[in-house]
Amino acid sequence: MEIIEAALAFALTMLVLSMIASTFVEMIHRAFALREDGMRYLLGQFFDQVLAHYTVRAGVPAEKAVLEAMRSEFQQRMTENRTPIGLALAANSALPLAADPTPPTGSKIWTFIQQIIVGRMSNGRRLGNVPLNVFMERLGSDHFGDKIVQATVATAAGALDAVLQDVAQKYENFGKDASEVFARRARVLSVLVAIVLAFWMHVDAFGLFQTFMRDPTVRNAVLEKQDEYLKKFAELQPPGTIAPANPPPPIAAVTAAVAAEAASASPPVTPGPQAPLGVRVRRADWVDPRAAANRQYGAHLLDVPYR
Repeated sequence: MEIIEAALAFALTMLVLSMIASTFVEMIHRAFALREDGMRYLLGQFFDQVLAHYTVRAGVPAEKAVLEAMRSEFQQRMTENRTPIGLALAANSALPLAADPTPPTGSKIWTFIQQIIVGRMSNGRRLGNVPLNVFMERLGSDHFGDKIVQATVATAAGALDAVLQDVAQKYENFGKDASEVFARRARVLSVLVAIVLAFWMHVDAFGLFQTFMRDPTVRNAVLEKQDEYLKKFAELQPPGTIAPANPPPPIAAVTAAVAAEAASASPPVTPGPQAPLGVRVRRADWVDPRAAANRQYGAHLLDVPYR
C-alpha cells in the first residue's frame, strides 16, 4: 500500500506544480496580450484573403496603402471593447463617444494603476475572442458589411445570402486554424515555463518519491489535500470544459479497495503434468495452462511439438 499511496501523493504534487506553471503561462499571455494580438492577426489575414476583393469591387481603389489602412481600421473595429469600464477609450477608437463615460477617479497614482497596470494586464480595450455571431453582428453594423452588400448586389442581387454564409463559414474555419496554432504555442510555452520552474524550485522527482515512500506523515499530509487540489485544478480549466460526471473517490477508498482486491485474489493455478519435450500432442492432450492460453491463436488445430 505504501507504494500506491506514494504514487498518488507524487501525482498530486505534480498537479500542484502544473497549476503553478499554468498560472505563470496565463500571466505571460496577459502581460504580452498574446490572445489579443492573435485575434488581431486573424482578422488581418481574414481581411486580406476574404474581404479585400469585396471592398475593391465596391469601388475602393486597389492600392496597397489604401487597403492597409482599411485592414487596420477593420481590425480595430472588430476587436474593440465597446464597454471599457474604468478605462479611457483608445485614441483611434472607432466608437462615436469623445470620452469614457465612466472615467477613473481619485489620485494620479490610482489613475496610473488603473489605466496602465490593471488596464494592461486585463487588456480591457480589446477583445481576445470574437465568436462567429459577434463577428457577423459587428460586420453587419459596420460600413465593411455595407461594401459586401454593394459588391454582391452589383453582380448578383439574389446571391447575398450565399455570400454571407460563405463569409461566416470562412471566418469559422479561420478561427479553427488560429485556435490550433494558439494551442500549440500555449503547449510549448507551458513546457518551457515548467522546465524553468522545475530548475528554479529545485524539483527532484526521485527525491520526492523516495520521501513519500519513507515518511508516512508527509505522504498522508499531501493525500489529505486531494479534494482541495482537485477543486483548484477544476477552477483553472478554461470555460466550457466538460467536468467529469463522477468526481474521483477519496484516497482512503482507493487504497481500501486495492487492499480488499489483493486479499480476495484467488491463489495461483497449479499447472498439470507437462508433456515431455519433443512429444507431439493434439487438442485432447492439452493439460498445461500455457497450452490452453495458446488456443486463441489456433494452436490447438495444429499438430506441433509442445515446447
